[in-house]
Parts: sequence; structure tokens; C-alpha cells
Amino acid sequence: MATKNPTPLLYQLREGSVSDPFVDKIENVKLVAGRAILDEIPVKQFGIIVDGHQETGTNNPTGVQFYVDYTNGVLYFESTKTGSVTIRYKGRGVVQIPSDRIFHTSESTDQTLNVTIENIMEITSDARQTADSAAASIGNATTQANHAKTQGDYAKTQGDYAKSEGAKIAPVITNANTATTNANSATSAANTATTGANTARDNANAAATNANAARDGANTARDNANTAATNATTQANYAKTQGDHAKTQGDYAKTQGDRISTITNSNFPAATQSIAGLMSSSDKTALDGAQKWRLTENGGGSKSIATNDADNEKDAGFFGTFSNTLNVPEIGGHLQVIRREVTQSVQIFYGLASKNVYVRFWSQHWTPWKKLTDDNSLANVVMGNKIVNQAIANFIGKVRASTTASPHLAYFGAVNALINPSSYTAANEYSQVAYDALASQGSANATGSNSINGNIMQSVFSFNLIEHVQRTYGTIPGSTTADKVLWLRANIGRLVFNWWGFGSSPTGNKATIRAWNGSQWLFNTEGTTSAPARYANAISGVNVGSYIDNNGFFHFLAFSEPSDGVTPSTINTDYVELNVELSTDIKTNLLLGGVQGYKLTADDGRSKVTNVSNLDTLFDSGEYYTGAGCVGVPEEGYFRVSVQNIEGNVRYQTVTKVSSSETFVRSYAAGLWRKWKRLNDRDSLISTLMGNSITDQSNANFIGKVAGSTTANPHIGGRRTSVGLGDPTNNGLWVEHSDSGSNAYSRIHQADGALSSTITTLLSGTQAQEKFSFNLIEHVQRTYGTIPGATTADKVAWLRVNISRLTFNWWGSGSSPAGNKASFALWDVAGVWNATVSHANASVQRLSIASTQTSLRIDSNGFVHALAYADPSDGTTASVINTDYVELIVDLDTSLKKNLAPTWIDAVLQNGWVEFDSGRKPRYSQGVDGYVFLRGAVRLGTLGSSTPIMTLPTGFRPLNSFAFSAIAGISTNMLATIQVNAAGQVSVISQGSTDNAYVSLDNVCFPTN
Repeated sequence: MATKNPTPLLYQLREGSVSDPFVDKIENVKLVAGRAILDEIPVKQFGIIVDGHQETGTNNPTGVQFYVDYTNGVLYFESTKTGSVTIRYKGRGVVQIPSDRIFHTSESTDQTLNVTIENIMEITSDARQTADSAAASIGNATTQANHAKTQGDYAKTQGDYAKSEGAKIAPVITNANTATTNANSATSAANTATTGANTARDNANAAATNANAARDGANTARDNANTAATNATTQANYAKTQGDHAKTQGDYAKTQGDRISTITNSNFPAATQSIAGLMSSSDKTALDGAQKWRLTENGGGSKSIATNDADNEKDAGFFGTFSNTLNVPEIGGHLQVIRREVTQSVQIFYGLASKNVYVRFWSQHWTPWKKLTDDNSLANVVMGNKIVNQAIANFIGKVRASTTASPHLAYFGAVNALINPSSYTAANEYSQVAYDALASQGSANATGSNSINGNIMQSVFSFNLIEHVQRTYGTIPGSTTADKVLWLRANIGRLVFNWWGFGSSPTGNKATIRAWNGSQWLFNTEGTTSAPARYANAISGVNVGSYIDNNGFFHFLAFSEPSDGVTPSTINTDYVELNVELSTDIKTNLLLGGVQGYKLTADDGRSKVTNVSNLDTLFDSGEYYTGAGCVGVPEEGYFRVSVQNIEGNVRYQTVTKVSSSETFVRSYAAGLWRKWKRLNDRDSLISTLMGNSITDQSNANFIGKVAGSTTANPHIGGRRTSVGLGDPTNNGLWVEHSDSGSNAYSRIHQADGALSSTITTLLSGTQAQEKFSFNLIEHVQRTYGTIPGATTADKVAWLRVNISRLTFNWWGSGSSPAGNKASFALWDVAGVWNATVSHANASVQRLSIASTQTSLRIDSNGFVHALAYADPSDGTTASVINTDYVELIVDLDTSLKKNLAPTWIDAVLQNGWVEFDSGRKPRYSQGVDGYVFLRGAVRLGTLGSSTPIMTLPTGFRPLNSFAFSAIAGISTNMLATIQVNAAGQVSVISQGSTDNAYVSLDNVCFPTN
């Protein structure tokens, strides 16, 4: 046989990229000898899901186990298993192998499949010849049979003679019958041979067809290779062209640099000389007549213009504040204003007496003053706290009958005595107009008046300290309101309440403020002004605790003197605030309260450097080192370990790798250690100072959940009893958990093994069910930052790409007529519950499901759903499901910053503007923090705000207009001003000359939120 080159393999594999993604596959495959063969090769990193089965790493599966050979797509089950299974996986593609590359080796042969096919064809030819011979034999046999029949007839007519000669004729008849039988056997054998020959022919034809397909695949691969070579040549030529262009640009830059280097100081005019050559006349006018930030007065000193109201000072400069200045955090100080264009201003206040520093921002309205203290140090961040936001409690943004924007309350009342704060009802709450009047000083007053004889007009202000501290510092320790109140009473060091207003009555002008200590109004401050003035009082030290009621509220009262029935009793409130100061750093109070929680030293007075072998069992506070083979480390290597045990309730481990100085952190709660989190640049102080929160990678659960609200916690729990398992996306089928009772959210927010949410049904055939719906969009955005995309669909698409693993953990138990059994399942977007796991323990046990095929789990609204349920009731014994705790661990595919690498979108240019060249294509992108960036360069368009370069789409637009300086011109370098307005229009609104041959967009960056 002649030697020839073998036909190449035909690879039809996907890259797994955005342009060539892996394909979700769902197949129903019949098991043969305990094996299932997939249509395509599966992607190992995404795993394989087989309904009712679990994957094992060993190739000897038993029971519901199965083993996967990811090289060829073959699944192995228990060898005796039969029937069909449903298999879900991501397909990589197939590899087709030509027949001349397949061979079989034995003692008698060593040949490839194509040779075997040729041999089959030869055998087929021989089989056809055999069949022809068999047909001839059949004809001969038929002739013999007919002859035998003729002889038989003759024998009958000669009956008489046959009778006498019967003994001689009998053998002849027997021989005739034998001949007939032999003829029939020959006919059957011929038919069998014909069938075999046809089968062999069909197999040979199929083999030939496959060989032709392999040949066609090889030709296609050859054509693809030629195309790739052509493309590579084109790309190489393009790279050379770009390189030549870069060299030209470099030469131009060198020429410009040489020109600049020849300029000496003697070329610049003296300060008293003409400005010609330094700036245009319009720039000079802008500098002299409209300078935005005048740092000095004529005498050369800093401006210190007196101001009566800080709210009015939005222009840049320095100002002095005094006892009559409104809307400043303290009496007497320096006020510095920084202004950016006409839309944003920043005020920094320095208190003369206290040396405190405050800051606030203006964009449409002033934000509350924030006090900067030592608590905002890097040490506080390292200790695990957020940067402290010391916003003063007030009524800015307050909406009547709602505690979402502001949790505080204000009431009017008028009786003949001072009213207990618990006696006020919703009917007494301030109107929205009155709340709006409290937003700032010097605006409208919230006024209450009463003319009934003896009645005292009064206004009480109730500040929710629990909400204020949690929104400012973070979650207060404790699972109940009583726990949080106890913590507040121990850790708040000072309360300063300030009231601006005045009162009037028959006796003249007088107003008084007091604070409620739980039984009476104390701490009297009064005045007799006829216009709004500041009344202040402070409570500190051991007295603070008695002024915080059992619900975590602090109340203070402003009232006037009684009416005489003719002249009303009137109280006017201009502005009110409460300054809450913690006694020390939150963490320090927690660590040092009671028995010291963090024992830094060993017996010899030095830091602990104990060598440990298992981090999973290391709970005592101190400093440690890991030895070789230590259990529980985030990766292989040696680590320095720091453990914080806070009164036995909350534990943290921080480890630093000796070889690379990389740092990891994890926490312990609900009976298990959370995943290690690698600290990177996104968790740095710089990120915080830029406005991002320290990344909180807590698991998704129901801690802090309020029924009917998604503000504190966006996830939803529900219950149902029915025949069959309910659809979690149809909220009408479920009853949401409540804030109290046997299905309270507080019963499932921690794995305490005590309180559980219990669902029971006695109706025959119905099942007790409890669903847990986790809002991934809100969870990821509250943990990492804004997800890119303007719509829910955009954000869901991002989640399905960037979440690599979802791990659901459920603690609970269940029972039914069949005995103790609880099941836990996940919702598939195809409309079924699957991936079910169960346990048959009477006590609380954990069930866990991990899923890497997130596209099958995340629904179109960004939710994932889990279900705990029991088997059906029989009408006598109930179906019962008990949930102690549930959580979801969300793993991103890679680091957030890598996943959120900007996607650049080509801009649609308008009004004659075109791209400068192919290497500076105008584009825009949005980062995870909501900032939009532009890059590239344009030319030849029309200048002016009415002729924009481009219009950015919704979701990429700022809330207000921004202006940026940009490089413009080719022959002469100059600055242009680029404006981006709230409608998304990007325009060149001013330029030093009419040269529009080049305008750079690289300096444009603005927030969208």
C-alpha cells in the first residue's frame, strides 16, 4: 500500500471569549453499560450538573455519584445503572478524527481504520459472489424438488405396482423429502448471506461518507490557515504603518522640545511690561474682572470678609464668621469656599475655639456639616472600621410619615402642661411644609400657635439614635433593640442639641428648650429674642444613658409661655440639629469593654509569636505564625497571623504572607469561617478618600431585614403550603415573612440553633415550603460599587458573566409522615427546582449547594432563589420545615477591578466633527464608581454649545454641567474649553483661536451620580 500524508485533525472548539463563548448544553442521554456520551467536550471549570446525581473525583462511582472524563465528554455511573439522565454543561466543541489516523493493534494486525474499510469492501465483494452461488444452488434445489414431485405422482398412479414394490419405493420417497428439506435450508442460508452482505455494504458506505467529511474538514482547515496567514500579513503591514506614524510623531515632539529648550528667561517680559505675547486680551479680562478665586485683598492678606449666612457663600474665597452668622457648625471661625464652575461648591470651616474642622458640599442644596476628627485616620481603617461620617442629625430631606430618608420625628402639641414624648401620635407629626422649613437656617419657620387659655405651645424633636449611628458608623452590635440601646448608653459620650427659633406669649417673647430623661423634662435653656436665635445645651458623661429611651430615641422640647385666651402661645423653629459624639473609637470600646478582648502579650511581655498548625480552630486573640502544612491558610506559604476575639461573639483573622506581603482577612460568624478576602488597592485608604466605601464582602443573608422594605436589606423571604413546589418569581403565591411571630425575619438571621422560622401544613398532599430570594444586583452594588449598565437587563448580563460561583448554605430541619427529612433546592431559570440536597436528622443541620452555572440561576430581575421544603402531609401527620439560618456566598470571577475594566464605546460624532486619525478614535467608557471617561481627538467641527461633538446616551450623563480644559490646535498649541451638560452634549464652547484642526478629549472625566 502506497505511503501518503495523513489527513489532518478537524478541531471545532470554542474560545470561551465574549466573541466566541462556550455554549450552554442540556441533553437527555441514555445510559449504556453505566456510561453516557455527550455531544460535545465539556468545559471543566464550569463543571457538569446531572439531575439527582453528584460528581465525584474518583473513576469508580457508586450510588448517585458520577465521574467525568473532561478530555472526551464521557460520564461514568455505577455500571449497573440504566435509563436516561438529563445533563447540563457548557460545551467547548468537538474534535473530528479522520479514519487514517485511527488504528487497531493486535497480534495478527496493525492497521488504520481506512485500511480496515478497504478490507471490508473486499469481503463484501466475496460475500456478493457467495450470494450468487447460493442463488444458483436454490434454483437447482427447486428443479430437484419438482422432479421429485413428478416421480411421486407417477408412484401414485402405479399404486398397485407400488404396493407390491412398496419396500423398494419407500427409500425413494424418504430421499425426496430430504431433498426438499435441504433445499429449504439452502434458501434460508442464502437469505442470511444476502442480509449480511447488504449490512456490510451499508457500513462500508457510511465509512466512506465519514472519510469524505474528514477530507472536507481538512480542506476547510487548510483554507482557514491560508486566511489566517493573509490576516497576519495585513496586521504586520498595519503595525509597520503605525510604527512609522509613531516615529513621525516622535520626531515632531523632539522638534518642539528643541524649540522650547532655546527659550531663555530674557525672552519673557517683566511683570511691569506689556502682557502682549503672554495671553489674549479676553484671557486678561477674565483674569482681572472675573477671577473665580481671589486669594488676596489689596493689602496682600487673605480675604476675611464677614458673612451673616454661610448658605449664601458659594463663590470661592475666605470669610469670617461671628456669633450672628447662620448655618455654621460653631460660633466664631474661618470659612473657606472652593468653587467648581457654577454647579458645585465646597465649604471648609475652622472653629476658633474648638480647633475643629468641618466640611460640607453644595450641588442644588447644602449637605449637612461633617466633622473631621482623628477617627478618620488610617489606623481606624486598619482596625476594620469605615471612615467615620460624623453627619449631624437633623431634618434635611425629611419626608413626612416616612423614616427612609431621615429617621427622626417632630411633633406639635398644645395643652396646659409639658407633654410626655410617648404621648404624641402620628396626628401630631409636623406637616411636610413644616419639615421643609427645618432644612436650613434663615429660611421659613415651622410655626405652631394656640390661643386656648392656659395652653402651652410646644414642639418636640425625637432623634432615632440607633438609625443615626448605624447610618453614620455601621451596624451596632446586638440582635435586639435592647442590645443596641445598651451599647448606645455605654458608647455615646456627648449629645449637643441646638435649636434656632423664638417664642411669644402674653408675657412677651420667650422660648425654652429642655431634654427628656425618661421621666421628666430637664436641662433648661431659655431666651427672650424676637427673632430666630441659637439655644444650645449639652449632655455628657454618665448622664447620657438616662436620656436615651428604651427604643433608642433622644427627645428635646422647645416651648413658649401659656396663652391667656387672647394672646396666643406661639413657638417658631428655624432650624434644629443634634450632634452625637461617641466616647471613643467604636472598635476600642468593643475590644476593651469587660474582660479585655485582645490580649497582645504573652507571659514574658512580648507580642505572641506562637507557631500554629490549624487556623480553623484558632479563636484566641493574639499574634501567631503558621508552620509547614498549616490548615486553613488562604494559599500555600508561611503567614503572620493576627486574631481578634471580641467577647467571644465575633472573631476576625488577618494574615500576611511572609514571601509577598499580601494580606488576607476573614471573619467567623454563624458557626463557620467566611471565605478569605484578599486585600488589594481597591480596599486602600486612597479608595476611601476618593469617595468609595471600604469593601464589605459580608455574605448575603437576612440580618437587619425589615418586612415590606428593601432599604436596610434587599432580600426577601416567603412561605407557602401547597401541592407541589411553588414558582418563586410569582410573588402572589407567597406570603412574605414578618417582623414578629413564628415566621419573623429575626428568627433566620443567625445560626443560633435556637429560634427557627417554622412552617406547618396538615392538609393532605400539601408541602411546607420556605423560599429565599436574594437580590444580586443590590448585594453586589452595596458590596463593591455600581454595576455598569443603564438598565436591569444590562446589570443582569454583567452578573451572569462576572459571578463565577454561588454557594447557598441553609441550616434547619424538616419532618413529614415519612419521618425526619428536609430538602433544599435551587431555582433554574428554565422553570424548575433542581440540584436538590436533603438530610434526615431531627436536629438542625446544614445543607449546602454550590453552583458555577450562574446563567441558569440568575433570573431576569437579578434575583437567585433557594427553597427549603418538607415531604407532603398525609392529612394526619403534618409537613413541617424549620429554618434556623440561611446565607448566600457570592464569588466574582476575578478581582472586581479586573472584571470592571472599562469597555470603550465608539462615539457618534455630530456637526461636522470627525476623528483626528485612526489612532485617536473618540470613545467613552464608564467605570464601576459611575465616572465617565472620554478619550481620543476630533477635528474640523463647529465650535459652540449648540453644535456638540457628540451626545452621550442615558446612563453616561452628569447630573450637572461640567467644563474641562483641553489641548487644541496643531500649528500652535493652545487650550480649549470642553463642556458636558446634563443632556449628555459634549461641546467645544471656547478656544483661543479659530484653529479647530485638533481638539483632545483625553482630559474629560465626570461623575454620573
